[in-house]
Amino acid sequence: MSSYQAEKHLQKGRCFAFRGERGNDEPAIEMIKVSHLKQYLVVVFRDKPLELWDVRTGTLLREMAKNFPTVTALEWSPSHNLKSLKKKHLAAREAMARQTTLADAEQSSVESSVISLLQDAESKSEMSQGISAREHFVFTDTDGQVYHITVEGNTVKDGARIPPDGSMGSIACIAWKGDTLVLGDVDGNLNFWDLKARLSRAVPTHRGWVKKIRFAPGKGNQKLLVMYTDGAEVWDTKE
Repeated sequence: MSSYQAEKHLQKGRCFAFRGERGNDEPAIEMIKVSHLKQYLVVVFRDKPLELWDVRTGTLLREMAKNFPTVTALEWSPSHNLKSLKKKHLAAREAMARQTTLADAEQSSVESSVISLLQDAESKSEMSQGISAREHFVFTDTDGQVYHITVEGNTVKDGARIPPDGSMGSIACIAWKGDTLVLGDVDGNLNFWDLKARLSRAVPTHRGWVKKIRFAPGKGNQKLLVMYTDGAEVWDTKE
């Protein structure tokens, strides 16, 4: 079984096939990108439109149309609405708990404590299984145009399209952290986007093809690792 056909839980060691064999004519896979909350994943093929999957259920959410643009680079957004969803669920559960407490005010304190514990356990179980937070990703096509797609549960929506930057070549990789989006191209250029201020600037590195770009971990750490064919550099995107 090839690696793309199975999902494995690293802690439990559980593994199950979610895509299965598709025959010898199946095109090669270029990349697999999992969302930050590990709810969804995108499978990008060499000669076939991308597929969007729900990791939790192992179901195909959308197989893009045949005229879908060829993807050269793709990255999930690090921002999502999980916290707001949890707050809404907790508020609803608390309201139900208050109504139950008023209706059962004559129950003994022991019985009320047991009910409260059961409700709390049920609430945690619902949150871990039933919440679908909205996530989104961007990708570029062979012309350098940037596309934005939003995913929430079974709903997939096409968003804004941003025309290509004339100073950039074919985009090879994307990195995203906070309000900073960075694109690297095959000619050695980096394009830094400040999403909040809606500003962008291209910087030539004169190092050739940008193979990979990754932000350093940690809140507020905006350092960026840029890998080339002949080495690597560390950039500070704040500067």
